[in-house]
Order: sequence, then C-alpha cells, then structure tokens
Amino acid sequence: MPVLVLENGTNWCYIGPMQTQTSQIKLTLPVHLKDFLQSKAVRLGLPLASFIRYVLIKEVETEGYPVFQASESTEKAYQGALRDYKEGKTVKVKDIDKFFQRL
Repeated sequence: MPVLVLENGTNWCYIGPMQTQTSQIKLTLPVHLKDFLQSKAVRLGLPLASFIRYVLIKEVETEGYPVFQASESTEKAYQGALRDYKEGKTVKVKDIDKFFQRL
C-alpha cells in the first residue's frame, strides 16, 4: 500500500477510488425567490445549483455532520500505511503531478 508524504508533511494513503453517492432533487420555487437566489449566485460567481447546495450545507452544518465508522478493511489499510510510514518505507514527494507522471 503506497503512502506518499508530501513536502508540507501531509500523508496520503491511496486505498482505491472513492465514490460519493449523489442524488438529484426537483425543487419548485416562486419565480421571485429563484431570481433572488440567482442574483446572489451570480455575484459570487457560482451556478445556481452550487449556490443552493452551499446555502443548504451552511444551514445543516450547525447540526453536525454524521460520522461513520470506517470499514474493517479500511482500518486495516490505514494501520498498514501508518506502520510503513513509521518504519520509513514511504516516499517524500515534492511535486505530486511529476510523481504520478513517472509511475
């Protein structure tokens, strides 16, 4: 399991592609509210959908985001990567783009 240690001290452990599940919703708004939201989104340089997503996230942030227990295989991979790091088996990477180009 390769662990990359970036110059800024950040540890990266590649376990596999991560996928975030998404879903679409249809939202019906009064025209004046849609226009108001659109104008705020334009001022921020965002598409309307991104702005609405931002507003919703800010609204529910105070309630805390659910935290889930990592799977046993993820925990095992993390422990192995941490052990490799402590044993000096990791590679310090200054430029991650160049690193992946050379693989």
